[in-house]
Amino acid sequence: MNPPEIVHYSERCWFCWKKKATLLCDFVVGWIWTTIDFQRTPQTCDRHICEKCATHLGGDTHFCPIHAKEAKQRLEVGKKR
Repeated sequence: MNPPEIVHYSERCWFCWKKKATLLCDFVVGWIWTTIDFQRTPQTCDRHICEKCATHLGGDTHFCPIHAKEAKQRLEVGKKR
């Protein structure tokens, strides 16, 4: 039996604090206006998350548990209308 992998605290998932964070949360929290071409660029949450704690939405899009819950609540509100 192999010993568990030791992960430096700065590389750990922000939610379980056990596994190595290999993903970033892609939830859009704001927009940045660029001064070069005046285009809006999304600013994402970017919390470090592991595969187990992440909610995979398809493609290369992942949400942290906090924003997965928020997105689910927003979708449920939209259904009630």
